Amino acid sequence: MRDQAGDTTDQQFRALKKNLAANVRALRLKAGKTQSGLASVLGCEATYVQKLEYGTAAPSLKLLVALALALDVEVAALLQRSGATNKRSVGRPKKSPAAR
Repeated sequence: MRDQAGDTTDQQFRALKKNLAANVRALRLKAGKTQSGLASVLGCEATYVQKLEYGTAAPSLKLLVALALALDVEVAALLQRSGATNKRSVGRPKKSPAAR
């Protein structure tokens, strides 16, 4: 049987993963990076970035700091609730008009 504190901790953890997922995706797209490009900067596989964006992976503190640096935000910005949704659209950033 789980205690109430454990349930609350689990709920908070799930909420943080959901926030992280939405924020990583939104910030990555805003920065014009692909999942592969971000993975290259982080030194991990693109599939791991995909898992972060889907909320199925939880990064270490070291990777969380690296993510923040790569996306040019504070660590707290990655974990904050945002207006972004975690819609799973097919994954490349839109090309700028100048790149077309």
